[in-house]
Amino acid sequence: MRLYRVLASLVALGVVVQAALVAYGIAGLTHWIYDERNTATRATFEEDSTVDYGGKLGFDLHGELGALWLPLLALAFLVVAVVTRRSVGHGLRFAGIVLGLMVLQAVLGFVALAVPGLAVLHAANALALFSTAAYAALRLTPSPRAIGSS
Repeated sequence: MRLYRVLASLVALGVVVQAALVAYGIAGLTHWIYDERNTATRATFEEDSTVDYGGKLGFDLHGELGALWLPLLALAFLVVAVVTRRSVGHGLRFAGIVLGLMVLQAVLGFVALAVPGLAVLHAANALALFSTAAYAALRLTPSPRAIGSS
């Protein structure tokens, strides 16, 4: 049960880190453009660009963490929920919801690159993902079957 709580907490913490990274990226880029009076072009954002602005690392880490590490963490959370399903009441349900929201989050993140208006849904889904993972970690109680088998 402890690993279930740790993984749910790590997913929620990961969402907070994601928000901080994208905020850092936006703040750094804004400073680079407005305060340092630089001009952003398409080449500024290419992967092989040598242009370095303060928040570039934030955008890079946001992408890597969100496209790879957090989905793997959500998948591990689901696996642990399957293993502990008899001892964690509704744990499997919440882990499934977290994984579903994580998949939606990744899809929205990639689609928002082509349709920027969907970034609003990406942000709203991040709040839902954080809330669900945090709730799963905090509401941890033994299932009635686990209590009855003691």
